[in-house]
Amino acid sequence: MNSFLEGIKFLLKWEYIWAAILIIIGFIKIYKYKEEKEKYFLLKMIGFYLMGSFSFNFYWFDEIYIYLPVGFFIYYIFMKNKERHNKIAKDKCAKWGLIILCITFISSGIYNYLEYRDINVSSTNKIKNLSKEWKDIKEKCSIGDNIPLNGARVLYDKNGNINDLNYYIIDYDKNKSYQVNLNNSEYNILVEKYNYNFTNKEFLFNGITTDDFIEVIDYILDNNSSKEKEIYSHNIIYQENESMIYDEEDDLNLETFVITKNKGNKKYEKVNPKDLSVSKPFISYYADGYKGYDIFQYIFDLDNYKK
Repeated sequence: MNSFLEGIKFLLKWEYIWAAILIIIGFIKIYKYKEEKEKYFLLKMIGFYLMGSFSFNFYWFDEIYIYLPVGFFIYYIFMKNKERHNKIAKDKCAKWGLIILCITFISSGIYNYLEYRDINVSSTNKIKNLSKEWKDIKEKCSIGDNIPLNGARVLYDKNGNINDLNYYIIDYDKNKSYQVNLNNSEYNILVEKYNYNFTNKEFLFNGITTDDFIEVIDYILDNNSSKEKEIYSHNIIYQENESMIYDEEDDLNLETFVITKNKGNKKYEKVNPKDLSVSKPFISYYADGYKGYDIFQYIFDLDNYKK
């Protein structure tokens, strides 16, 4: 079913191509209604078609794009009943313009519905399956590998059961945003159109991706170095544009790792946070235990990570 919908969406994406084909076919058929010779008849056919297809477009409640056929209203009220050469053919051209406008309106509505429809993906609610389930989400939502992560939070218990999960992802190339939430063993993905005014995408994205975030979770699962073994709650958070601030009094239980990448291989290097003077994206991990809590920070050295 998903492949079928994607096929329809692909066809609708190129509506201007097949609409142009329809327009040409319509002109060929309408031309047969020519009753008498007329100078510049073909140009006049095009003029009446353009009048019929002319519209005033606007958003209704910022959600629905409305096509108001102003051109056809003007033709119908002021021009339809006037005497003219090849009146039948010209009338059909104006009506053909209106028909094409309606087809475009319907196809655009269907495309927007398919492109920005909400999607549900099943889940096991287990932290160990997070990476695999993220791949399923990417496939169903057609999310690329390098799509920016704006914010994320994953909360799971000592048995690996996920109690809370949300991602907020922005695809600047497709002008789309994804809000991913986990509810009752199912991912609910809210897809919306995202508008921005910047032209420099590198300036917009100076952070990490959801793949990066989940890879850090996998690393935590394999290399949990918390001193407190009786952990009842694991809380992992990322917020774009949030800067790391070191406070020696507050961060006594803080362990910090800098993440770099060389030829695709990631390296986690433990560092002393008070020696860092950086403003780079980082992921915070809070391990809450019965005797206290430990804090871990995973800082991305983008100069050596995104190469």
